[in-house]
Amino acid sequence: MAWSHRATVCLVLLGLGLGLGLIVLAVALSHHRAPCGPDAFARAAVAADSKVCSDIGRKPADSSGPGSLPA
Repeated sequence: MAWSHRATVCLVLLGLGLGLGLIVLAVALSHHRAPCGPDAFARAAVAADSKVCSDIGRKPADSSGPGSLPA
């Protein structure tokens, strides 16, 4: 049985509508994230391939404390 042009257009519009509805639902649900407070990153880890790079990355984390950036 051959599809008519009108049936094809209706199916395409239905697919677009469902896709748009899923995108709107995903965006609406993605905004419910837990807020990051000052104690959110109280612990940290530094991983590198060499000890020199690991030491460079660890120094700012050790000296500045949680929640602040090095000057």
